[in-house]
Amino acid sequence: MIRASAVTDAIETHGTDPKAIKRALRIGMGPCQGRLCSHSLADFAAHSTSRSTDQVGLPRARNPILPVSFATLAKLDS
Repeated sequence: MIRASAVTDAIETHGTDPKAIKRALRIGMGPCQGRLCSHSLADFAAHSTSRSTDQVGLPRARNPILPVSFATLAKLDS
């Protein structure tokens, strides 16, 4: 669980850049990959800095990455 005070500290340190806050606090790196918390983070950051949510923005969505075994990699031609 990440407390509001930690998010406030991250905003003061890193600004409202969603990627910087994500790296600092690991927000959006859980099982839902930010689908539940990204909008809350953007709203919180916007409110904290008297900006609009559109000005703060959301982290860019990324496709899920699946693990690949070493055996599969070893079979690839170089």
